[in-house]
Amino acid sequence: MQPLLLKVVGGIIVLGVIALLARRAPTPTEVKLYFAFVGWAVMSAIAVAADLDLALRHGWTIFQMGLLFWGVALAHSVDPDLRITMWGLYGLGVLNLLLAYLNPEVMAMVQGEGEAYGRLSAMGENPNATAQVLVFALFSALYLGTCAKSFRAKALILSAPPAFMLFLLYTGSRKMLVASAVVLTVWLLTSKRVVSARGKTRGVYALLIVALATSLVLVSEHWEQTAMAKRWEREFAGYEGGSADRLELARQGLALFLAHPIAGVGLQNQVAIHGQVSHSEYVDVPASTGIVGAFLYFPIYLIAFRRARRVRRLGLSRVGADWHAFVTYLALLAWLMAGFTRFNDLLHLLAFGAFVGFFQAFTVRVRASYGWLPMHQLGSLRGYEVAGHQLRRPDLRPPRLERLAGRPRLGCARPAGCPNSKGLREVDSSLDVS
Repeated sequence: MQPLLLKVVGGIIVLGVIALLARRAPTPTEVKLYFAFVGWAVMSAIAVAADLDLALRHGWTIFQMGLLFWGVALAHSVDPDLRITMWGLYGLGVLNLLLAYLNPEVMAMVQGEGEAYGRLSAMGENPNATAQVLVFALFSALYLGTCAKSFRAKALILSAPPAFMLFLLYTGSRKMLVASAVVLTVWLLTSKRVVSARGKTRGVYALLIVALATSLVLVSEHWEQTAMAKRWEREFAGYEGGSADRLELARQGLALFLAHPIAGVGLQNQVAIHGQVSHSEYVDVPASTGIVGAFLYFPIYLIAFRRARRVRRLGLSRVGADWHAFVTYLALLAWLMAGFTRFNDLLHLLAFGAFVGFFQAFTVRVRASYGWLPMHQLGSLRGYEVAGHQLRRPDLRPPRLERLAGRPRLGCARPAGCPNSKGLREVDSSLDVS
């Protein structure tokens, strides 16, 4: 009963936080679509699932994940500062390194004295889960290193990625090794213009090059004794468990989708039919929930990208690290979705929810700066009392677009009120709420 009690208490706390935050920020469209997807997945499973109990248990799990997604998105809508979540991801990666360092068996493996080609798992779970934590920690380290103001802080933050890469080798996760390469490649290829615009080229690039060089040296020195090397060797030799098997699973999932195109076969019911899921979200979602579920789920990412691009084009977001990090994360996500399901992954929903809430916060502030006040009251819009769906102040003229050219650069610091802070202060001073 104790684990169940903890789940109930945790659920009540999360719902209470969501209820409080929902009074200050509107629920993002992405969150609404996610819950629509969950609802359809459960209803379709009731109608068609061969193993209804398995489908309902999985539906309950993704519903709980959706509550966390909702809460994180609302929290970042109220306080648009991505560093909150990024520090959490970075700290989780450092914690895994610390646990691995304190584990004698793991350290014996790293020193070449333990089990040959053993796979590292810091907390006893699936090694792929540890590898994913390290990849997300690497991603957050790049963001936080770019945001840090002092050279000393940048050096301290970027000293961890070489250790992340070294321990990633010992997890033996091939997909996550490629994922780390995707993060580093996309970040470096797209960062020159962004970092130059923020005037911090010298320190960031120097430290990134040093961290990358150190990672390559550590990887080359330890490669032969790791599970990663053995698994890649088996992959190229055509042994079982490689890409050929995954392609066969994908073909089986596609066949299930073509046989049940509307509602699919039910959440996780590929396990009941073929013994395994497709190991690809591009196949698993339509196979499990049909074309309706696919149309509810995949547009979530398109809507988030469209919102972020619109904010970036207005120049009202922090053009440096935030937009750049979101583009890098989408590239990482596109690769991870090819090998894992993301709609039930905790780390993904935390990171993606942070981005969704951040860009929605600026979208709402743009509406407010043009005289359109949102239905919900935000922390940075204190003093506004909104009646009905939305309130238009006809006596307030929208700020001209030319004013945006003189906007302040916010860097990675927390915004003070509104991206167009000058325009919002004028609106504030002209509105008498007494």
